[in-house]
Amino acid sequence: MKTLKVLTNLKSRNKLLFYPILVFIILLFCITLLKNFQKDTVKLVDNVRKTPLETLRVYPKDINPEFLFFGKIVAKNKINVVSRLSGKVLYVSEKLFNSKQVKKNEILFKLDAFEYEQDLIKKKSFLEELKMELDKTDLLVNESKKQLELANVDYNRKKKIVWKYRFSKSFR
Repeated sequence: MKTLKVLTNLKSRNKLLFYPILVFIILLFCITLLKNFQKDTVKLVDNVRKTPLETLRVYPKDINPEFLFFGKIVAKNKINVVSRLSGKVLYVSEKLFNSKQVKKNEILFKLDAFEYEQDLIKKKSFLEELKMELDKTDLLVNESKKQLELANVDYNRKKKIVWKYRFSKSFR
């Protein structure tokens, strides 16, 4: 019984080792096949042109050194630029980018006027409607004033007639 267990254990271990070894051997075989049947190396450049170059001798005294500095520039005076309107910016003055002085009433930004023109058109049409409404009410007021005048004239005429009729009865 003990020997049977040992044999089955050996067989299962062999099975576990058999497949990785088989895969390794197949992989080695494929690599050797690829190496044997590989073509010549690929040439990247076929025609190489050789051109003569002219060289110059440069001495350090002829070179003007250029210095590059990196860092953050902090301004002495900070001014917040605030617009009363909001919108899409179409133009920004170059003086703002170059940190140059600006004069009073100088144009720094140009905003897209489309929204404001649309708003202006709406408000003008509303103003025209209000003017038409005002004209209507003026006409109604004038008409009612004329009717009031006619009513007063009619009232005074009837008043005279009534007074005449009363006095004429009292004298009879």
